[in-house]
Amino acid sequence: MLTRITVVFVRGNVEHLGHRRLRLCTGPLAGIAALQVGLGVGTLLFAVPIGLALAHQALALVLFGAAVAHLRASRRERGS
Repeated sequence: MLTRITVVFVRGNVEHLGHRRLRLCTGPLAGIAALQVGLGVGTLLFAVPIGLALAHQALALVLFGAAVAHLRASRRERGS
């Protein structure tokens, strides 16, 4: 349910962003963040199996990269 609300929120707000690159970065960032939350909860529910824990950590790196890409796109749009 929370994921659905997040997707609807992001889709509604992405259209107001002017810069094409920023629009392209926002959706995947929200999706990766939702997946990261799901993996984190799953890791804890299953008593930290090593496979899930490693996937959670690897996805954290991907999420960080997506966040940096989003930050760079937003700075380009502002012109700073």
